[in-house]
Amino acid sequence: MMIQLLEILFWVALAIVLYTYIGYGIVAWVWARWTAATKGKAQLKAFQPPVTVVVPAYNEASILREKIDNCFALDYPKDRLQIMFITDGSTDESAKILAEYPQVQHLHSPVRGGKSMA
Repeated sequence: MMIQLLEILFWVALAIVLYTYIGYGIVAWVWARWTAATKGKAQLKAFQPPVTVVVPAYNEASILREKIDNCFALDYPKDRLQIMFITDGSTDESAKILAEYPQVQHLHSPVRGGKSMA
């Protein structure tokens, strides 16, 4: 009687361990497949929240146009994408270059604070 109880307890414990390491991954994969099949991939891709790309820059005038073009080339709906450049303490022509792009929001601080401050 005691041996049967220990054997049942062993198999239950083994099942819990196997589910933890293997079973959960299989269940998650099957669920993802089922969700994609029932809701349709188009509906899953329909969720596109507004996104803001924040670029801190310090004396980056030499590469600023290239970076702006790179941001505009992102594969994301233009009406859901906001691009913001933050220049702090820049002494080059960064502000003039950013003024050429009215769709880019530009914030400037005359005091150098670094990326974390931006």
